[in-house]
Amino acid sequence: MEVDEALRIARRHLAQLRTGLPLVITKVEAFPHGWVMYYDSESYRRTGKLEDSVSGNAPFIVDRLSGKITVTRTNRSVQQQIDEYIAARTSPPGGSTQS
Repeated sequence: MEVDEALRIARRHLAQLRTGLPLVITKVEAFPHGWVMYYDSESYRRTGKLEDSVSGNAPFIVDRLSGKITVTRTNRSVQQQIDEYIAARTSPPGGSTQS
């Protein structure tokens, strides 16, 4: 999948969130297994006023192969969550093979 398709998936995801505000993608970071999508309210992007911002808007991952959305959390760094995402994608089914 290319980034254009990932953005379409991301915009559909944002349309399903019930924030009461129009939401827009503000930043996209690529990594080998997908893209991290950051977002905020359209009005915040336009005005820059904190009161127009969406609170608790953790970024989400769009998987490069499946298009699946994985929502991150705000209590840990995005990089740590990406690392865990990659580890989960590349580990063998059923976990470690070491005894």
